[in-house]
Amino acid sequence: MREAEVVDAVHDFFHREYGTSARRTFCTERARWDLSRRADLVFVQSRSDIVHAAEAKATLNGAFHALEQVLRYPANYRWIALPEDEYDPGAGLLKECSANGIGVLSAHGRFRRPVEVKRWPSYEPGNFLEDWPRLEEAWYGGE
Repeated sequence: MREAEVVDAVHDFFHREYGTSARRTFCTERARWDLSRRADLVFVQSRSDIVHAAEAKATLNGAFHALEQVLRYPANYRWIALPEDEYDPGAGLLKECSANGIGVLSAHGRFRRPVEVKRWPSYEPGNFLEDWPRLEEAWYGGE
C-alpha cells in the first residue's frame, strides 16, 4: 500500500469518526505558518476547534521516523498511520506512541473497515487552530 493510499484511508476515517455537521470540516495537507512543518493531514473536528494532525508512512520504519516529526505538530490529537501489512505488534511502535500520547492507525484498504485504531491518542488541551493559519482562515472565513 502506498503512502497516498494510507492518507486517503485516514482522510475517510476522520470524516466517518468525527462526522461533518452544519459547520464544515477540513481535512487536508497543510503547512504551519512558518512552513517548517507539513502534516499529511490536518483535520478540524466539526463544531469545535479540535485539531487532529496525522502523518502517514508506507513502512513500519517510516512510522518510527515519523514519531519525532508528529510530536512537533501543534494539535489536540496526533496520529501516525501505516499500512496494516507493515504493522508489527512486537516492534514497539505502540509502546513508543503510548509514551508520547500519539495515536496509531493501520490502513487495511478493505471496504467495511479500511482503518483500524491500534491506539487512541491522548488529548492535549489548547487552541492549535491558530498554528495553522491557512486552515484557520478557511475555517473562520467560511462561516
